Amino acid sequence: MEYNDEFIELPFGNTGHLFLDPRIHPDTHPCGVCETLMPVVRDQFGPTGWAEAMAEGGHSYDEYICPHKEEIWHQQAVALAMQIEASYSATLRELMLRELKQILADRKSTVNKISILDTP
Repeated sequence: MEYNDEFIELPFGNTGHLFLDPRIHPDTHPCGVCETLMPVVRDQFGPTGWAEAMAEGGHSYDEYICPHKEEIWHQQAVALAMQIEASYSATLRELMLRELKQILADRKSTVNKISILDTP
């Protein structure tokens, strides 16, 4: 994932957990946050979203999960990317972008824990 000062391409839809149509995609897919190759679990069945779950529906899909998804640094990177996108302050965006780049380079969080209420 390339983050720069002019444009931020956020990994919405791929924050380390991705559902794709079955059997038409490769055996690995890059994580939208850290670019680690995520292995596929083929031929899953069930709901992949809230509305489908409420309707007790489901469909076939292939599932990719980043091996780093549960690590604090990965969760912080997702939360920071979302905050950068939501911020109307150029100064705050610049500070958060600098921290995000450092977290992704070091694969180390700058906080001790992420509140469950703060993460997507």
